[in-house]
Amino acid sequence: MFSRATGVLAEPVTLAADSAICANSGGRCRSVVTFLRVGLQDKNKFVRAWSYSGFYLLGQQYPEYQDEAKAYIVAAMQDEAPSVQARLRQLGVGDVPGD
Repeated sequence: MFSRATGVLAEPVTLAADSAICANSGGRCRSVVTFLRVGLQDKNKFVRAWSYSGFYLLGQQYPEYQDEAKAYIVAAMQDEAPSVQARLRQLGVGDVPGD
C-alpha cells in the first residue's frame, strides 16, 4: 500500500500476478497497472485522483485487482488531500469495488 506520509509504496511493486490477466492484452494491462501505481506517488493531486479512479475501474473489470483497488481507495479517503477525496466522491469511487 502507498503511504502518503513517506511518499513510497510500503510493499514492492510486483507484476508477476498481472501476467495471467495481461496474457492476451499484448502487455497493455501491465502498462496500465504500472502507470496507475506510479501515478499514486505523483506530487500532483489531480494525477493521484485519476490514478485512484483508474484502480477503481480496474477493480471493477478484473476481480484480481479488487483488493488492491479497495486498499488504495480506503487509504485515499482517510489520508489524501480534501480535493482528491472530493474528486473520488464525485466519480462515485467512494463505493469500493467488491463491496
